[in-house]
Amino acid sequence: MTRTANELATESLRLLGLLEAQENASAEDAAHIIRVYRDKLAEWQFRDIAYWIEDEIPNECFSYVCRMIAEEIAPSFGKSAPMEMDENGSSVSMGVKGLRGIRRIIQRERSGLPTVGSFF
Repeated sequence: MTRTANELATESLRLLGLLEAQENASAEDAAHIIRVYRDKLAEWQFRDIAYWIEDEIPNECFSYVCRMIAEEIAPSFGKSAPMEMDENGSSVSMGVKGLRGIRRIIQRERSGLPTVGSFF
């Protein structure tokens, strides 16, 4: 199952404490957040961090993507991104926690086999 960019906008604002559980992002706020998300998604795809298309965010990645976007948009709303505890008990920004979570999802087990190279 996947989540949409509009759901991302609403959840990112909730993480920053700007919306309550029953509220949704306004059209203007959602449009701004989705523009930021599109730009970041293009960067993440280029860096092989994101493997999904824009409006089909995998459930297993959704909360991490929301954290990364919330950190990006926080200054636009006059906020600073909250600090959170990571898996080691260290205090990190929510964006760092999100990026670490995404990297755990996309990492692959090493096969132990040599890498095949090509010659030009």
